[in-house]
Formats: sequence, C-alpha cells, structure tokens
Amino acid sequence: MGSTTSDGAGRPAAYIVAAGDNPDAIADRFGGLNLWALNCARRTDLRLFAGDVVNLDKYTVATVGDEDGRTNPASESERVSCLVQSAIPQAQLPR
Repeated sequence: MGSTTSDGAGRPAAYIVAAGDNPDAIADRFGGLNLWALNCARRTDLRLFAGDVVNLDKYTVATVGDEDGRTNPASESERVSCLVQSAIPQAQLPR
C-alpha cells in the first residue's frame, strides 16, 4: 500500500503509488473517487507505476500528479479536453 499526503485541513490530497497498486483499489480506498476525472489533466492513462503521484483532490486537478516520473506527459490539448469532459472548471470550484 502506498502513502498519502494531506492538505492543510487534513484531507487526502495525493497518493504515492506502491508496486502492485491498481486504480480501482485506490479509488475504493478513498471513497470511490473517479480517479480518471481527478488525474486526466496530468496523465495519459491510468496505468500506474510505483512512485507515481495520483491526485485525490478536485481542487488540484491541474497541478498535482505525475506518471512514470514525468510531471505532465499529457499534451496541452489533452489536458484541456480532460478538464472540459470532466466538468471540473477550476475557477468555479468553491473551497
């Protein structure tokens, strides 16, 4: 099992993937999150590599996460498309 980092209020913000982790188990561990919606702006898919940082917070979709050591492997058009399709407009989210 990987490790979790929390935001200032103690809420899970990111998960560091351990060898053998899979997206469904991670999503279930954190209450059934839609990991793709929370990570598609910073990943090309949900294949996980040990050490990857998986975003768990809807407020940091565009800033938290990496894939196989690459901070932002998705192209700009993929990131924009992801955010539009995920219906998570960052500027409009209440905090």
